[in-house]
Amino acid sequence: MKVHVFNLLLLVIVGGCLFITLSGSAPEAKPVSSLHQAFVTVAPSPSPHPVDAYRQDRNRQRSENLQALEGLLSSADEQLQQTARQALLSQSAATEMETKVEGMLAGMGYERSVCVYRTDSVSLFLCPTASPEHIPLLLQSAADICQVSKEQVQLLLP
Repeated sequence: MKVHVFNLLLLVIVGGCLFITLSGSAPEAKPVSSLHQAFVTVAPSPSPHPVDAYRQDRNRQRSENLQALEGLLSSADEQLQQTARQALLSQSAATEMETKVEGMLAGMGYERSVCVYRTDSVSLFLCPTASPEHIPLLLQSAADICQVSKEQVQLLLP
């Protein structure tokens, strides 16, 4: 239950960041004169898109988890090794499902979308927002890829 709440909170935060990013406008460039009459353009500092930042963080966390689990595989305790193997398989399956769904979404024009896969649910955050006629197809496609029912797929829109 905590994982679901955390995932929902994370997707809401990403959605809020996307909304703020997409609704805000960049400051206008204004010429500034100096002693040499040069013009300086003031530009916002480049920062990653919120979805890209989320994906980078997700990949970093997965990498750290993978290293920790691989360290446990060299443990002398057989039960600990078995638990680590199960966790590796689970993480690998989740990564595969998320990658497949995100690839499907990108192919349909939702390049900056995120999929969060759990064994009993799938959450989709779409960017740009899906048109109403695409929603049933997106939900069914994600359900088919992840082998869950359509009712287990949540669609979160910015």
